[in-house]
Amino acid sequence: MMETIVLKFGGTSVGSTDRISAVADLIKTVCNEASPVVVVSAMSGETNRLIDLAKSFGTEPNKREFDALVSTGEQVSASLVSIALNQLGLKAKSLSAAQFGMKTTSNFAKKNLPLSWFVGGLNYQIEHHLFPNICHVHYRNISNIVRDTAFEYNLPYHSYKTFYAALANHTKMLYTLGRVEDAPGIH
Repeated sequence: MMETIVLKFGGTSVGSTDRISAVADLIKTVCNEASPVVVVSAMSGETNRLIDLAKSFGTEPNKREFDALVSTGEQVSASLVSIALNQLGLKAKSLSAAQFGMKTTSNFAKKNLPLSWFVGGLNYQIEHHLFPNICHVHYRNISNIVRDTAFEYNLPYHSYKTFYAALANHTKMLYTLGRVEDAPGIH
């Protein structure tokens, strides 16, 4: 059984089609030794370009639409890398953070304000991953909208009432993943 390796490529690495082709060649080489999971940033300069576009209509664009616009940079890179990999004969599929994150992320201790302050809002992991450009002080309010939307569309929304419950669940998950025969999706 092949090991899994996570490869992260920043904006400069995927900044042009030539660089994306080089990244795809590198990923293909890695496939001989491990099963890669690839994470990409927006192409170099793309996020700034999108921000400038949004601000061409005013200094304070609608926050929802601004977030939707800025997130497209990563989606473009992921799709282009996937296209390049498929052209090399590899099976590749791009996934957005929303598609992937809702299944793998959990919130914890949402009502514990001192803990939320101490960890900088990172107890709202789902919202942190879905909306990385929004300040963490808004996660508490956003979490209710995300939870309700997840339930409306039959998506998982994992939340533990306490830090210790989340820690216990995480420890159980790590134990399960450490036992290959018990790990979900790994057989």
